Amino acid sequence: MKYYTNIPVSIKAVTEFRVKVLEHKAKYGIKSTLDAFSVSRSTVYAWQKRYLASRKRPSALVPKSTKPRRVRRSKIPSQVNEEIIRLR
Repeated sequence: MKYYTNIPVSIKAVTEFRVKVLEHKAKYGIKSTLDAFSVSRSTVYAWQKRYLASRKRPSALVPKSTKPRRVRRSKIPSQVNEEIIRLR
């Protein structure tokens, strides 16, 4: 049973790859999986932890955002920035 919602195709491919890696690990073990897929041991176990915690829903394996949680805002007013750019 698939639990995909509105996930873009490229992310689905990544998620399916991760499920495939975990299925291979369950069947053949960790050493074979590391050799076959060139994925680090810690990564496989991190995926497995998330996958099992979600009751084996593939949506748990969607790549997490790499966007910073906080983005600093400039303390300099935009007018000053514009003037600096003009002077350069």
